[in-house]
Amino acid sequence: MSGQSSVTAGPLEPKLFYANERTFLHWLHACVTMSSVGMVLTSISGNELIPLIAGIILSVISVGLMWYAFGRFLWRMERIASRGRGRVDDPFGPLVLAGAMVVLLIASAAATILHA
Repeated sequence: MSGQSSVTAGPLEPKLFYANERTFLHWLHACVTMSSVGMVLTSISGNELIPLIAGIILSVISVGLMWYAFGRFLWRMERIASRGRGRVDDPFGPLVLAGAMVVLLIASAAATILHA
């Protein structure tokens, strides 16, 4: 045995497509949450600069992550349909999303402290 996995000629399982779609929807949920917090920070900023800048940055990051998630979704669909070998996971995206969420929490806490 050579140790390499062979590509089967049978039909593709629907759960592969649904798993890809489910991952995409989870990404969109996180991005919508981040964008919502960014918009709330922007709306409560008043004359304060830090919440305004944090809200704008979070909103822009969330839109960028939405486009990134859409691109990864299409890339995975292509890999699944063509039965390409190799990795289909994303080692970079979750780190960016987690970092953005940490920034979101820090900005939210700073806005709450400054606004109080």
